[in-house]
Amino acid sequence: MFKRKTSGFGSYGGTRRKSRVRTIGKILLVILILLVIATGAAAWYVLTPYGPTPQAQQAVNTPEQGVTVKNTEQWIEFAPAKTSKVGIIFYQGARVKPEAYSLMAQDLAKAGHPVYIVKMPFNFAFFKPDAAQAILDSHPNQKFVIGGHSLGGVFASRYAAQHIDRIAGVFFLASYPDSNGNLGNSGLPVLSITASNDGVLQRDKYEAARN
Repeated sequence: MFKRKTSGFGSYGGTRRKSRVRTIGKILLVILILLVIATGAAAWYVLTPYGPTPQAQQAVNTPEQGVTVKNTEQWIEFAPAKTSKVGIIFYQGARVKPEAYSLMAQDLAKAGHPVYIVKMPFNFAFFKPDAAQAILDSHPNQKFVIGGHSLGGVFASRYAAQHIDRIAGVFFLASYPDSNGNLGNSGLPVLSITASNDGVLQRDKYEAARN
C-alpha cells in the first residue's frame, strides 16, 4: 500500500482559491451595499416632493368666489364662472406637487382662463409627456396654450412642437426647450419668465435655447 502525499503546492493553490473567493465575496457585498444605498436615495428623491404652501392648498380646498375647482385623478381644474378666454395647460416641475401652483391657477381663472394643472406620475413630466392630449380631447372647441415650470416646460414644449395645430402658444417658467421641443419655426408665440435670483436655472443653457 502506498500513501498519497499532499504536496505543498496543492495546499498553496487551495489557499489561493479560498482567498479569491473571499475577495469576490467582499466585492459583491460592497456592490450590494452601494445598490441598497443608491436605491434608497432614489426612493427618497422621488417620494419626497415639494408640497404646496398652506395658502396654495387652501386655493384647492376652498377656492375664491367665482372659481370652481375640480380635483380629478388626471388634473386639477380651475374653472372661471364664464369661460371666454384661452385655456391653460400646465405641466408641473420635477418633484413639485401640482397643488403647489394653485394660487397662480386661481388668479388666472379669476381673469377668465380655465386652467388645468396636469398630475404627473411621481411628479415627473417625463413619465407622461402626452398628458395634455386628454384635456384637448375633452375640450375640442377650446383654444389652449401650454407650458410648465422647469422640467415641465421642457415636456410642454415637446408636446407643442408635435401638435402645433392644436396649441395657441407656449410659456416657460424658469425653463427652456430642448432640441425635441424646438419652436423656432413653429410660428407659435412664446412667453419666457425667469427670476433674477434663481440659483437653480442653468443660465448658459437657457440663453442658448432662447433662439
